Amino acid sequence: MLRHEPSAIFPSVKAESAADDFSNSAIAWQPEELYEHLSCPKTLMRFSAAEGAGAHCHVGVHRLAFGRIYDWLDDTLER
Repeated sequence: MLRHEPSAIFPSVKAESAADDFSNSAIAWQPEELYEHLSCPKTLMRFSAAEGAGAHCHVGVHRLAFGRIYDWLDDTLER
């Protein structure tokens, strides 16, 4: 459970890979709960194992991840 209300006013992106598994961790709830609590414009980027993101932190799919993140920045900052 979040103790503080996130007050981000800037657009945010959360990226997750197929292997980002926090189920056995003390922070299992944090990624999803943080994303849901953000009141700013937000985007959730998911990377699949089929795309090469079968490891935590998108190892194996950095080119794709960086490309999508930079495209998101271009689109977001264009506004």
